[in-house]
Amino acid sequence: MVEFALVAPLIFFLIFGLIEMGFASLDYLTLANATRTGARLLSASQDNATADLQTLLAIEKAISVINTKNIDQVIIFNATDDGKARTVDNAPASACIATDFSATSSAQGSNDGSGYHQCNVYIPLRDFGAGGIDSATPSRYVCNALTPPGSTYASYWCSTSRVVKIADGLSDVGVWVEVDHHWITGFFGTDVKMHNNTVMRIEPRNS
Repeated sequence: MVEFALVAPLIFFLIFGLIEMGFASLDYLTLANATRTGARLLSASQDNATADLQTLLAIEKAISVINTKNIDQVIIFNATDDGKARTVDNAPASACIATDFSATSSAQGSNDGSGYHQCNVYIPLRDFGAGGIDSATPSRYVCNALTPPGSTYASYWCSTSRVVKIADGLSDVGVWVEVDHHWITGFFGTDVKMHNNTVMRIEPRNS
């Protein structure tokens, strides 16, 4: 009995640790799948004005196992391999990663005017609240050639500016998703941030 009392805490710690790791692995695999799903759709959307909107809806659907309320941010960024638009591990530039998640109306993103560090940042309170992405008012997530940067959520890297002709050098599009994973037992703290990113070459237009 004494021996059991000594080893029981370790046994329970191992059991609950395995459970925690199992749920964390599930969330990460779901996150990775959602990121790839979004990147594939973003690539296939080419320079369509609603490319970001369709990508966000696809990510929202694919990540439902985690719960969209746990999304910290989704970044759609210019990943063209020019040495400035992305980091060596295909993540968005630091200027693109949001630190203020309290905004509910203003657009977030980056466009320094040089063609680098272009990204659209989508945050939880504004874009992934109780109702999720509001496809009923798509104008907030749409951009065209006449849309100035910062005027809509999708305007810092406007989808209609993405290069879809092989002769001009196709754009590389990137999707970066960050979520909060909540630990169940509290043995490892309250939560941990997970992120995943995928970069794909945009699909060329035939004509």
